[in-house]
Amino acid sequence: MLNLGQLSEKEVILEILSMVDVALLANLVLLIAFSAYDAFVSDLSSKAEKVRGLEILNGLTLTNVKFKLLGSMIIISAIGLMSSFLGLEKQSPTNYEMIVAQVVIHLTFAITALLLAFADKKSDNH
Repeated sequence: MLNLGQLSEKEVILEILSMVDVALLANLVLLIAFSAYDAFVSDLSSKAEKVRGLEILNGLTLTNVKFKLLGSMIIISAIGLMSSFLGLEKQSPTNYEMIVAQVVIHLTFAITALLLAFADKKSDNH
């Protein structure tokens, strides 16, 4: 159990970020499970009508799942970057290469999300 009185401000922020990170990872697992469910279950039958896949989950479509997955991955990446930046003063020079790699990965996720959104918008217009 954490004693918040003994932790520095940065340590408290890092602990909160790690809790948010765990929640986002759980979110990712659920989204992957839902998309797998949609991919492998063709029709669900209810007494009133037939409902297709993820539509029973408040209009969650496969496109929405892709964007939610990418969004979660970007946020998780940002949390990792923030943790690295907060611990910068105790980093060795070799760890700066790791931080640069994290920045590149984060930018890759962000650019991928932008390109996917652009492609989806273009396909909706046609």
